[in-house]
Amino acid sequence: MRRCRICSFLALSVCLSWKNCFMNLRREMLSVVCALSWTSPALANSIIKQMAGESRKLSDALKSGKPLVVDFAADWCPDCQQMAPVLLELKQQLGRDVEFVTLDVSYAAPGSTLPRSLENDLWAKRFGVDGLPHVAFIDSQHRVQTALVGDVPPNVVRADVEALIKGGELPFIMYDAFQGQNNILQ
Repeated sequence: MRRCRICSFLALSVCLSWKNCFMNLRREMLSVVCALSWTSPALANSIIKQMAGESRKLSDALKSGKPLVVDFAADWCPDCQQMAPVLLELKQQLGRDVEFVTLDVSYAAPGSTLPRSLENDLWAKRFGVDGLPHVAFIDSQHRVQTALVGDVPPNVVRADVEALIKGGELPFIMYDAFQGQNNILQ
């Protein structure tokens, strides 16, 4: 009887070890794929749509008390397509400590027939979005710390997200749409 319990415990330990090993391997493979930008445009477009569909409204997310990463993205934007899997991976890994909000602005393309989102337009104007992707970092006190715009390496995005979670100073500062004005969002 005692032996069976030990065997069961060992079998469970081996199983959990393999599961952890598999999860770590999966995470590393995803990091490599993201870092090398092997994501197809079609997959990246669906990631953008998925993340936007799963996101709460920014006005609601601001009430969570968590820091926020706000991504303005469009499915026709090549840099957005590269950033999408990076943000998805970060959301999967760190989403319990920071909220990710994706605002799909695909309708903003010249000649687009997609319906406009007035709420997304208002936020884009407030954040001074004039290039995509535009990834803003907001601390838990609703202060906009910075925005990373355009083609940004995944390690830079990760470093800023991790610093945002810790409540520290962000290591990479790029763009301040508020330029000395009130940068606290309500």
